[in-house]
Amino acid sequence: MPLQWPATQTPEFAQQGTTSTIYALRMKTFSVAGLAALFEPDRHAKTAAAQQVRPRLSRPTSKEELFMGTERRAEALERLPSKDLVRREADKRRALRVVLLLALTGSGVGHAAVPNPCDPLTYGAVADGVTDNTVAIQKAIDTCAALGGGTVPFDQGVFLTGPFTLKDDILLRIAAGATILGTTDQSRYLPAYIGTRYRAGEALISTDNATDVGIIGGGTIDGQGDVDSPGGHSWYYLASNPPFNNFPYASYPFAPSSNGLPRPWLVEFWMTDHIVVQGVHLARSPMWTLVPRYGTDVTIVGISDSAPSTSRNTDAIDVVSSDHVTISSVNFASGDDDVALKSGLPPLYQDPNALPMPQAATQHVTVANAVFTSGHGMSIGSEAINGVHDIDIS
Repeated sequence: MPLQWPATQTPEFAQQGTTSTIYALRMKTFSVAGLAALFEPDRHAKTAAAQQVRPRLSRPTSKEELFMGTERRAEALERLPSKDLVRREADKRRALRVVLLLALTGSGVGHAAVPNPCDPLTYGAVADGVTDNTVAIQKAIDTCAALGGGTVPFDQGVFLTGPFTLKDDILLRIAAGATILGTTDQSRYLPAYIGTRYRAGEALISTDNATDVGIIGGGTIDGQGDVDSPGGHSWYYLASNPPFNNFPYASYPFAPSSNGLPRPWLVEFWMTDHIVVQGVHLARSPMWTLVPRYGTDVTIVGISDSAPSTSRNTDAIDVVSSDHVTISSVNFASGDDDVALKSGLPPLYQDPNALPMPQAATQHVTVANAVFTSGHGMSIGSEAINGVHDIDIS
């Protein structure tokens, strides 16, 4: 029997005939791409059209493909199955996994209640603001992704955590009254750089080569950038007082000095397609707050951000080498750029010992109904060596 929407809850994208089987029974599990369609129903059509004229840099068949010559890349792309075939096969696999997921969650009359395999509480998370929930949160995400995706809920309380990684088809739902609180133990993080490839731990919440992911709800993600680390100073204090930060700058000659002390970001999407961030409040990021890098089809709507006006480099959103990005109905109070559009650094500022960075412009960006109460407002660059174009601001 096909999955059916309740008559009173059928969303617009379902009425229009969208058939992806991960769209859930009674909205318990659904594709984030479908959620994006609620905000802009023709977004996927536009993205598909754009991808016909631009190689899909953000989702290569392998990391090495990014660095192939043009002819080798063209030959590799010709060998790939069509996108429609890939999508149909993926939908078949997801259909089977959804059946299993619904069975495990015990939804429906007559089913015994069993622990939700996508809920961090199932794996021992405690929302008391003190217990370290990193392992429980990551276990919930990994299990949910293995079942084909779904919603990882944070319903109430304060969930202290170190860095964790989202996976394909995962929606992080942070309800009003819930907070994801980043640990102040600075040893748990890695410094983030625009000129280097992603490393796990360089953001509190991140993705790595994922698709269909999102963060929604009325809750908060708090990086505690102004709170002292155990036995040390806060990120903000260290950034403002170079003699005290003990950072080995000589070991990182490629990090622009204008960025100040290298610190972790709050949320980073690396080479990720079909992203939705909606409704959440982002607070006290150690450095940049929300960073989509090398992504496609990004919707950011109805979010807010707050950081002290004196906090250095606490940009609210940094869009890096991404296309088809919509930012709307946001309210930001940052210590630096509120929205910055970037596209990378010249080789001089890239790590000479690492793989070269992909070269891609930031393009097809819409910013609408944005309120900036502090910070530097809207900026193009710096770090825009690969270009920024087709920008619509209203």
